[in-house]
Amino acid sequence: MSKFFYNISLPLAVQRTFTYSSDIRLEIGFRVLVDFSNRERIGVVIKNVDKPAFKTLKIKKVFDDFVIFNTNELALLHWISDYYHFPIGQVIDNFMPPYLRKANAVELQNKDLVSEAVPDFNLDLTLHQEKAFLALKQLKGFDPCLLYGVTGSGKTEIYIKLIQEQLKTNQSVLMLIPEISLAPQMVKRLKKIFAESVAYYHSGITNLNRWKVWRDARNGNKKIIIGTRSSVLMPLKNLGLIIVDEEHDHSYKQVEGLSYSARDVAIKRASDLKIPIILGSATPSLSILRQVEDKKFKKTDLLERFNQSSPPKLTFVDINANNLKGGISEIGQKAILDDYASQVLSMVFINRRGFAPEYRCSECDWVARCNNCETNMVFHHEKNRLICHRCDSAYGIPEQCPDCGNSELGGVGYATESISKYLQDNTPIDRGEVYRFDSDTTKKKGALTELLKNINDANQGVIVGTQMLIKGHDFKKLKTVIVMNIDSGLTSINPSALEDLGQQLIQVSGRAGRLDTEAVVLVQTRYPDHPFLKKLKSGTYMPFAMDLLTERKKQSQPPYAYQALLKSSSTVIQKNINFLEAILKNFELPGCDFYGPMPASIFKVRGRYFHYVLLQANKRTVLHNAVNQLEKRIGQLAKSSSVRWKVEIDPLNF
Repeated sequence: MSKFFYNISLPLAVQRTFTYSSDIRLEIGFRVLVDFSNRERIGVVIKNVDKPAFKTLKIKKVFDDFVIFNTNELALLHWISDYYHFPIGQVIDNFMPPYLRKANAVELQNKDLVSEAVPDFNLDLTLHQEKAFLALKQLKGFDPCLLYGVTGSGKTEIYIKLIQEQLKTNQSVLMLIPEISLAPQMVKRLKKIFAESVAYYHSGITNLNRWKVWRDARNGNKKIIIGTRSSVLMPLKNLGLIIVDEEHDHSYKQVEGLSYSARDVAIKRASDLKIPIILGSATPSLSILRQVEDKKFKKTDLLERFNQSSPPKLTFVDINANNLKGGISEIGQKAILDDYASQVLSMVFINRRGFAPEYRCSECDWVARCNNCETNMVFHHEKNRLICHRCDSAYGIPEQCPDCGNSELGGVGYATESISKYLQDNTPIDRGEVYRFDSDTTKKKGALTELLKNINDANQGVIVGTQMLIKGHDFKKLKTVIVMNIDSGLTSINPSALEDLGQQLIQVSGRAGRLDTEAVVLVQTRYPDHPFLKKLKSGTYMPFAMDLLTERKKQSQPPYAYQALLKSSSTVIQKNINFLEAILKNFELPGCDFYGPMPASIFKVRGRYFHYVLLQANKRTVLHNAVNQLEKRIGQLAKSSSVRWKVEIDPLNF
């Protein structure tokens, strides 16, 4: 009886596969059950091999009669493993639908592509939109293009027309969005036109429903998938176009576990399949702008808002000598009340949830801290708890100071909850007309959809929220935007801080003035004369971005250089330092610079300390060569067992 031998990937933290035998011939990409280290594990067949010299175990079970990943998808998974220096078994597990990570029996119901009539609809485009649509319609093969459209310019209408063109030729479309919060309105918009051809995929839906979407994409029953970063390998049949909306957004970068950029993986996937990819943004990332500068990517502009108004200008409010109430300046409070009287909406943007970022004693220096993370606990008034926003530990409110016994304790600083309460308690605005928009208020199922509906149905009121607000939401009656707490972005040592701040200010200001109201954007700061703020005053992003690009080029910083972090974590600080120093000892590689060991900006989480070494080179090949050599050293180092380590390629934060 013939035996067949296969390499199986298993979700283990080792950069290798394992050889098993089978009495039947298997296809590459099958999901199988095997014994490993005295327990059963689910793996994927990734290669057939000759009979090895060693004894092998038999594959215990083949789960399905279809492949989980086809040849193209497996090739992309291997690229991800190599580029991001992460074990292939864990890479495959990361992109496998969670329902299939268990021993669940499933059927693909392998039908032919359902032939539905392409909806014939009339979508009125402006002259600028029509010009952009016609340019993007001409893209053939792998032809990456940046769609630079100012906020409110109507990029979604262009996406819809492009999707229609794909359906006419029996092609499918993958559309990536950065946040789950954007899914309801985008899905509603597309389903209204394309009906049951549309599905969405993200971590907020059940594992069973995620599997069903994955299955329907594989067999061709869904032609349009809208999803967050986990959907980047969605196995759509006849994939003809990939759209990455808000390409600049950091949410496309996964940090925990496999540190990968879904945007960059999408670009690689489009390259492999030789299909167009469109990267849309009002605030393009410097890395994509560099690709345009080098003529590797095309660029199509959409410089006029749909209502033909100009993007709102920014007014910087000096809060050094300003009487703040509830954290809001006098001019900001007046604008809110004027808007309320005029029956339009206002917005207060602050990227802090909770009631107060500190809870302290009025007599001594005591501040409530999380012992596991060495960071301040955040006071949540409604929950009456002190909560750590790193590890989610929660504690009751102490009746007296643990250091001096003083009973006068309270919150210091402002966040979404305290600002909302101030507006409800101290202004004529009705409690039901203050809409708090953060992860606390949108956590329950259906809460986000209901909140968006209430805001869009409202005649007047104030939206108070975090960065969830600035990602593609369309609030028709919004006139005034007040932006708080930006100064940390101006003083941060993070290399990308200014780029992030510029994108944030343009995005949040772009929520205003989308109907016929004149937009007002008030940015509260202690540094109103900062040179980078002056570049943003006009409300236009590109001059600011091009100046940043010039600075980065002079300093040989990304995107004109390439970086990686070698990270180490341990419960003992010195173990991290010893490990990283031992790895770098007597290590040199021409063209690659090393900096560190250094403590990470988020220094401690859940009792573990974090340090890193920064690697930088002017060529990607040199950088990856350095990482490969360091990984070999780690494998030979006894001290590596005392720490947890990982490599992060193209880091965004340090």
